[in-house]
Amino acid sequence: MIPSTRAHSLMAGIAYLVTHVTAVTAVVTYASGAIPAGVTLEFILALGCVATGVTVWRLLYASGPTRAATFALLRGVEASVIVAGTLPLLAASWLPPQNEFTAAATHLHTAAFLVGQGLVISVNTLVLAWLLWDAQAVPRPLAGLGALGGVMVLISNAAQLWAVIPLNGTIAGVAAAPVFVFEIWFALHLIFTGLHPLPQSAT
Repeated sequence: MIPSTRAHSLMAGIAYLVTHVTAVTAVVTYASGAIPAGVTLEFILALGCVATGVTVWRLLYASGPTRAATFALLRGVEASVIVAGTLPLLAASWLPPQNEFTAAATHLHTAAFLVGQGLVISVNTLVLAWLLWDAQAVPRPLAGLGALGGVMVLISNAAQLWAVIPLNGTIAGVAAAPVFVFEIWFALHLIFTGLHPLPQSAT
């Protein structure tokens, strides 16, 4: 693995870990009522999404240009939805407490989470897992876990969208677990091992 590729792998792994730390911390921060801090964390989360999109595209484009570009584009979409979801909460925090806009702002943020960190992330995880599997860039169980997780999150969030299951309930949490594990495992693999030598591809 050439040094530049190893450096991109390290950056991608760190960016993935940043997205997880900021995502989890933001939930706790919002629950405590610290809206500006939560918005700051989600802004960093969005930057982390863009960083993973760019670095993973750089690592995998030779093995699947279209899929690598699709993944990077979807990470950008996810970042945009995350930032958009913070705007109503930030605006509500500037108004008097318990104002009539607060409940609507919370619902808008929940909707952004469902779409960005739910539906979009499920598709980009499937695209990434497909590319990793074809390129044999990581151990097969890791790529397979990504595919399984992507399918589970897609089904779960579609079910939440259509009110088949409760929003952010126990079922949704269980369905999200494989993607969470996949991204942590993938991040650590990128940091400590890097990707396997990649074949050239036209897709």
